[in-house]
Amino acid sequence: MRVLNYDQEKNFIVLIPTSLEDLLLLYDFIDKKDLVSGRTHRVIKFGENQEEKEKVQINVTIETEEKFLDFQKGCLHVSGRIIEGPEDIEGIKGKLQTISILMNKEYKIQKRVEDKFKWLLLFRRLEEKARKLVVLAVDSEEATLAIIPEVGEIEVQTFFGESSGKRDIKAREHLLSNFIEELEKSLVGKLKTINAPIIIAGPGFMKEKLAERLKSYDELRDKVIAIVPSTSASIAGVNEVIKNDVVGKVLGEFKAYREAKAIEDMLRQLSHDPSLVLFDVEKIREFAQRGAVSLLLLVDNITSILDPKFYGLLNEILIEVEGHGGTVIIVNSKSESGKKLRSLGGIAAMLRYKIF
Repeated sequence: MRVLNYDQEKNFIVLIPTSLEDLLLLYDFIDKKDLVSGRTHRVIKFGENQEEKEKVQINVTIETEEKFLDFQKGCLHVSGRIIEGPEDIEGIKGKLQTISILMNKEYKIQKRVEDKFKWLLLFRRLEEKARKLVVLAVDSEEATLAIIPEVGEIEVQTFFGESSGKRDIKAREHLLSNFIEELEKSLVGKLKTINAPIIIAGPGFMKEKLAERLKSYDELRDKVIAIVPSTSASIAGVNEVIKNDVVGKVLGEFKAYREAKAIEDMLRQLSHDPSLVLFDVEKIREFAQRGAVSLLLLVDNITSILDPKFYGLLNEILIEVEGHGGTVIIVNSKSESGKKLRSLGGIAAMLRYKIF
């Protein structure tokens, strides 16, 4: 999905869906009363007795009443009353109209009620779609860094060390040590800025040595999630890894790992000092307002668990937690971590400090 414009204060987004998955995201995102703007068709009557008809394309804004996702045709039908329409067509406002949201077309959606959770979930899912994978292939004289997005071109950077040739063992070890140090200096800064799992590959022992060095940095320790063999350290070695089944597995496991780690940290804190973990929505709101919540955990289907009377509090909590620099993690309800959180009520907050 391409986001063309987003105004949090005015509560609207302008976007172009590019896949069926995007339409599914929008189906979940759009609620009754939300305003949807886009181009659609309408049959217009004209002539003295309004007997003549013509099907024309018009730009309209409707207030959502119903929605239907047509998987077969690949479109999301949103129906409601026309709020805004062409000025040259009389009597159009207030009439029923359907906008069929299609892939590769532009639409504007304006939420009538500020729903922080819906916005957060939409953008987190969009972030997941924009996931990247880093493959680092390395041997004693060459290394290739490949940053691989799910959609788009691969970014490749190659590094070369001195050839050890026929040098003696000490000289070769010295060259290897220099090469791995230079790699470390060149890679660490860049890898810290990329929020993506890292697979380190290669034909020999250098991959383990490099992995050990990268894992010595707190920001990279959890990102290095696989060390696998490849026949070379060139782009051919990278392509070899990309075709390996391990790629699909680690991409899924990386997000699941972060969620599982957050849940385990919460459970560990709960057993160590229960006073620093909250599950009650009203209590969480109270402590969030004081800036005391460091981490908020929510299952992605929290609205199916909470009583609707708490929806407003949920939005307040999200605003307060993020406003005070806290972290919000949306946990997959179908994962083992999500099931654990759901059994605890679907929401949990870890506090920075005790408040009496």
